[in-house]
Amino acid sequence: MGSRDDLNKLEEIVDIIIEIHCLLEESRLLSNTNSDNSIWRATVMKGLLYLYHKLESWRDTVRKQLTDLPYRAVPSRLHNPSDDSYADRLFPFALEWDSLNTAALYNLS
Repeated sequence: MGSRDDLNKLEEIVDIIIEIHCLLEESRLLSNTNSDNSIWRATVMKGLLYLYHKLESWRDTVRKQLTDLPYRAVPSRLHNPSDDSYADRLFPFALEWDSLNTAALYNLS
């Protein structure tokens, strides 16, 4: 993926996250009310299912566009104090990504 594609995909996931946040807030409000408003519940559930499918579609698109692994395993150069009591390092390797956007997209997908 080129950097412009990365940026577009990152903007798409941010849009989905914003929608999820709003819908979760509406779900919280619904759960705090004592009324049995089945129409409101159905609307919220449909919204949640829609966002789930939208997120899955985004994830599938991103994964299909990745033709090669966007990272390399490299020896870790950082010192982790939790390694001091062991003969070997707990995490001897780190992932080196092509770009920060690619790392974010890959981990979110």
